[in-house]
Amino acid sequence: MAKNRVITGLALTALAAITLLGSRAAPAHAAGPVSVWLAPGGTGDGLTAASPAGTLAQAQADLEGPDAGYSSATVNMKAGGAFDLSAPGGFTWADPYVTFQPWGYTGGGYAQVAALGGYPVLDGGNADGVMLTLDDGVITLAGDTLGTAGTNAHDVTFRYVRFQHRGTGLVRIWGGSGDAFYGDVFTAAGNKYSGPAGCGYGALMPGAATGLIVSNSHFTDLENTYTNVYHGLGAGPARCTACISRGPAGAASRAAISLIYPAQR
Repeated sequence: MAKNRVITGLALTALAAITLLGSRAAPAHAAGPVSVWLAPGGTGDGLTAASPAGTLAQAQADLEGPDAGYSSATVNMKAGGAFDLSAPGGFTWADPYVTFQPWGYTGGGYAQVAALGGYPVLDGGNADGVMLTLDDGVITLAGDTLGTAGTNAHDVTFRYVRFQHRGTGLVRIWGGSGDAFYGDVFTAAGNKYSGPAGCGYGALMPGAATGLIVSNSHFTDLENTYTNVYHGLGAGPARCTACISRGPAGAASRAAISLIYPAQR
């Protein structure tokens, strides 16, 4: 790999095939659509807009506790708010059928997101390692194992979320299927930001992913200071089955998801 290559201003567009999941239609314990509410510094249980939680960990606890048995879930994140994912080991999300989106979003695109206050931010604190892992509980990539039997983080959608400030990678998918990223921003990642502890690998790293869709998402300011290229989407074809992206020219390509992108401006 070449030295000091930078990915700047890379935009990927793909087929917009993501479905907004429903909001809470019944009290806790209902086997239907549910919503969880997050705001920076929130200290509530996250089960209502009047009592927002402050962390993804609490959102996951809600879906595995009071809201267990949900059919689909929407995690509403305060628009413009920053959520801390700076722990050295990152955070692992293991629940399926979940959409993360700005609080108040109803399908109005970026214009609505801007009016609401901008992208909610997942911030890795410039730490080394991977910031967020979607874990399907399978063995992938040279025998590494994450999770335990029964975890199944598939069909997870991020809509208009900003991922930033991490060394090794911003998002890693271990064996998930049907995950989608629409209108998201991946930025300020690589060992230029985390320090020389190790080279970064990729902003979005699908490992044995199936059916991944990346649509209208932007990859900017991704840089290693030495030795290695930093991937926008870092995975070989064998690790990403039936994955779809669209390049700047709009042509659909199943190979584009696995390219190592050269410096672009």
